[in-house]
Amino acid sequence: MTQNIELADIGLIGLGVMGINLAKNFAEKGFSVIGHDSSPSHAMNEPAIYVHSQLEDFVRNLVKPRKILFLLPAGQTVEEVIQSLVPYLEPEDLIVDAGNSHFEDTKRRSQELATKKINYLGLGVSGGEDGARNGASFMAGGKPDIFENIKPFLEAAAARDPDNNICAKRLGDAAEVGHFVKMVHNSIEYAEMQLLSEVYSQFVEIKGYNNEDISTAITSWRNELEGSFLSDVTSKILKTIDNLTDAPLIDMIEDIAEQKGTGKWGTVSGIDLGVPAPTLYEGVSSRFISQYKPDRITASKIYRPVLHKNDVLSTDTIKRAFLAAKICAFAQGFQVLKIASLKYSWDLKLNDVAQVWKAGCILRSNILNKIVEAFDRKASLTNLLLDTYLSEELKHSIPELRLVVSEAALCGLPLAAHSASLSYFDSFIKSKLPMNIIQAQRDFFGSHGYRRIDRPGTFHTSWED
Repeated sequence: MTQNIELADIGLIGLGVMGINLAKNFAEKGFSVIGHDSSPSHAMNEPAIYVHSQLEDFVRNLVKPRKILFLLPAGQTVEEVIQSLVPYLEPEDLIVDAGNSHFEDTKRRSQELATKKINYLGLGVSGGEDGARNGASFMAGGKPDIFENIKPFLEAAAARDPDNNICAKRLGDAAEVGHFVKMVHNSIEYAEMQLLSEVYSQFVEIKGYNNEDISTAITSWRNELEGSFLSDVTSKILKTIDNLTDAPLIDMIEDIAEQKGTGKWGTVSGIDLGVPAPTLYEGVSSRFISQYKPDRITASKIYRPVLHKNDVLSTDTIKRAFLAAKICAFAQGFQVLKIASLKYSWDLKLNDVAQVWKAGCILRSNILNKIVEAFDRKASLTNLLLDTYLSEELKHSIPELRLVVSEAALCGLPLAAHSASLSYFDSFIKSKLPMNIIQAQRDFFGSHGYRRIDRPGTFHTSWED
């Protein structure tokens, strides 16, 4: 609807769950907000948000230079909205893509719009519906002068950590850097979710705990290094009763997990950058294998797996093993960020990344305090496994991870992410790996050559002469 109102401070395009709640957040902080959506009926009753059905009216009712925030599905929808919007924009107007766009798309769009003197930056947003309404984590890119136009809005709407730090930061000059950081955030998120599902599996399959017992155990982690938003979520899920059957709701949910793409993009980026990130990969791969339910049912009838409950694994062992595996997952994610920053010349400050994740986002976790401290101690740190504090934690918790993985293997219990973390750790700390065999094989059948340990240069052998 079009109304005669004063020009608005900011406009939002995409008034779904995230868009509506972020608009309410901005309005509550004193900003005037208008919106546009192709199906705006659900937003019409929001008194703080004036909704325009026509893009031209929407643009005309914004203060110049205009600030327009997208909360749209990634991909073609963003392209179509940009094409429809640009004819009404003027030089120095700003589009902020706050959806989950791929960082390479954000880079391309920024470059294309720059030729029209329209500013464009990617904004990673984490926190879900509650974060959008009450305080999210905002990960932004863009040059300082461009970011300044949106900074007051983000800082007002952002979460604050227990030390009152605002969880909204400009992480680099490149327009795409915010979306890359959010993509890696989601990859680590996938990994932690998988690790927690495996914790649940250990408690059920090996220890024979009921849901209430598991919830109590995980709740006890809240103030310890293992504690996180996701562990709290898991604890609450396990206590929820289904209002249709009066059974625990978790027992009524089918064991098939879906994904929207950002976790997958993160693991692909790790591969493209040459960064080993097996725990992040298993966070995605385990969801894929869950989707082959008919095959899994058939296979279970063929192989008839039998799991034996025992008391080998204590509650504390399971907790400490989870911590070790989680540290490895964070180490992989932050190394992806480190190598990407070097490759793309982003100059990412990894302590800033950890800081902006400390509140509001899905990944918020007690361990982030230690990660901030690690990069404060040594900004050039190449891998969190090399940090003085975290390495001491791992020395104490890796034996528990080793026990959990070995016991689960003997029982036939799949712990893909725990196992990946342990293999990653063992490979990372080994000064000599059997890659000499692989390089010799490559030279044998492909004449790829190899380097020697006793002299410089590249060598080739005629192996069958």
